[in-house]
Amino acid sequence: MEAWAPTREECLEQAVHGVCESFLDLAGAVGVRRRDVEVRADADEDLLVALLDEIVYRLDTDGEVPIEVELTPIAGGLRAALRMADADSLQVTGAVPKGSLCTSWTSPMGHRAGPVR
Repeated sequence: MEAWAPTREECLEQAVHGVCESFLDLAGAVGVRRRDVEVRADADEDLLVALLDEIVYRLDTDGEVPIEVELTPIAGGLRAALRMADADSLQVTGAVPKGSLCTSWTSPMGHRAGPVR
Protein backbone atom coordinates (compact mmCIF):
# COMPACT_ATOMS: atom_id res chain seq x y z
CA MET A 1 0.00 0.00 0.00
CA GLU A 2 1.31 3.44 -0.90
CA ALA A 3 -0.22 6.84 -0.23
CA TRP A 4 0.54 10.30 -1.61
CA ALA A 5 -0.91 13.69 -0.74
CA PRO A 6 0.10 17.36 -0.59
CA THR A 7 0.44 17.36 3.22
CA ARG A 8 1.66 14.93 5.86
CA GLU A 9 -1.79 14.76 7.45
CA GLU A 10 -3.56 14.07 4.16
CA CYS A 11 -1.01 11.40 3.30
CA LEU A 12 -1.60 9.66 6.62
CA GLU A 13 -5.38 9.93 6.10
CA GLN A 14 -4.97 8.23 2.71
CA ALA A 15 -2.76 5.54 4.25
CA VAL A 16 -5.42 4.72 6.87
CA HIS A 17 -8.13 4.61 4.21
CA GLY A 18 -5.99 2.37 2.00
CA VAL A 19 -5.30 -0.08 4.81
CA CYS A 20 -9.00 -0.28 5.70
CA GLU A 21 -9.96 -0.77 2.05
CA SER A 22 -7.44 -3.62 1.83
CA PHE A 23 -9.70 -5.83 3.95
CA LEU A 24 -13.20 -4.27 3.83
CA ASP A 25 -15.42 -2.90 1.07
CA LEU A 26 -16.06 0.66 2.29
CA ALA A 27 -18.35 1.60 -0.63
CA GLY A 28 -21.68 2.71 0.81
CA ALA A 29 -20.44 2.43 4.40
CA VAL A 30 -22.42 4.47 6.91
CA GLY A 31 -20.75 6.21 9.82
CA VAL A 32 -22.47 5.46 13.10
CA ARG A 33 -20.24 7.28 15.58
CA ARG A 34 -17.26 9.57 15.87
CA ARG A 35 -14.12 8.80 17.82
CA ASP A 36 -11.64 11.54 18.70
CA VAL A 37 -8.20 10.25 19.60
CA GLU A 38 -4.70 11.63 19.91
CA VAL A 39 -1.61 9.79 18.77
CA ARG A 40 1.84 10.92 19.79
CA ALA A 41 5.26 10.18 18.35
CA ASP A 42 8.48 11.99 17.57
CA ALA A 43 8.90 10.76 13.99
CA ASP A 44 6.41 10.69 11.10
CA GLU A 45 6.81 6.94 10.58
CA ASP A 46 6.02 6.38 14.26
CA LEU A 47 2.87 8.50 13.89
CA LEU A 48 1.76 6.24 11.05
CA VAL A 49 2.36 3.13 13.15
CA ALA A 50 0.55 4.67 16.15
CA LEU A 51 -2.40 5.63 13.96
CA LEU A 52 -2.65 2.16 12.43
CA ASP A 53 -2.32 0.58 15.87
CA GLU A 54 -5.30 2.69 16.98
CA ILE A 55 -7.31 1.48 13.97
CA VAL A 56 -6.49 -2.18 14.72
CA TYR A 57 -7.33 -1.62 18.41
CA ARG A 58 -10.76 -0.13 17.53
CA LEU A 59 -11.45 -2.99 15.16
CA ASP A 60 -10.48 -5.61 17.74
CA THR A 61 -12.21 -4.05 20.74
CA ASP A 62 -15.21 -2.23 19.27
CA GLY A 63 -15.74 -3.91 15.89
CA GLU A 64 -15.42 -0.52 14.18
CA VAL A 65 -13.47 0.78 11.22
CA PRO A 66 -12.95 4.40 10.15
CA ILE A 67 -14.62 5.44 6.92
CA GLU A 68 -13.54 9.08 7.26
CA VAL A 69 -10.35 10.35 8.87
CA GLU A 70 -9.46 13.96 9.60
CA LEU A 71 -6.05 14.63 11.13
CA THR A 72 -4.96 17.84 12.81
CA PRO A 73 -1.41 18.46 14.00
CA ILE A 74 -0.92 18.99 17.73
CA ALA A 75 2.22 19.35 19.82
CA GLY A 76 4.00 16.00 19.71
CA GLY A 77 1.51 14.23 17.46
CA LEU A 78 -1.87 14.30 15.76
CA ARG A 79 -5.51 14.61 16.75
CA ALA A 80 -7.64 12.17 14.74
CA ALA A 81 -11.34 12.62 14.16
CA LEU A 82 -12.53 9.18 13.05
CA ARG A 83 -15.99 8.61 11.58
CA MET A 84 -16.59 4.94 12.37
CA ALA A 85 -18.74 2.25 10.76
CA ASP A 86 -19.62 -1.13 12.23
CA ALA A 87 -17.21 -3.57 10.59
CA ASP A 88 -19.84 -6.34 10.68
CA SER A 89 -21.99 -4.30 8.29
CA LEU A 90 -19.25 -4.33 5.62
CA GLN A 91 -18.15 -7.05 3.22
CA VAL A 92 -14.76 -8.56 4.04
CA THR A 93 -12.47 -8.45 1.00
CA GLY A 94 -9.11 -9.45 2.48
CA ALA A 95 -7.16 -10.50 5.52
CA VAL A 96 -8.00 -8.43 8.60
CA PRO A 97 -4.84 -6.91 10.15
CA LYS A 98 -3.78 -8.05 13.59
CA GLY A 99 -1.05 -5.42 14.01
CA SER A 100 0.77 -2.77 12.04
CA LEU A 101 4.24 -2.36 10.66
CA CYS A 102 5.43 0.61 8.68
CA THR A 103 8.42 -0.15 6.51
CA SER A 104 8.68 3.01 4.43
CA TRP A 105 7.94 6.71 4.81
CA THR A 106 9.10 9.76 2.86
CA SER A 107 8.61 13.24 4.28
CA PRO A 108 8.19 16.17 4.21
CA MET A 109 8.47 16.96 0.49
CA GLY A 110 7.24 13.64 -0.87
CA HIS A 111 4.60 12.87 1.75
CA ARG A 112 4.73 9.18 0.83
CA ALA A 113 3.94 6.22 3.04
CA GLY A 114 4.16 2.56 2.12
CA PRO A 115 4.25 -0.31 2.04
CA VAL A 116 2.30 -1.02 5.20
CA ARG A 117 1.71 -4.61 6.25
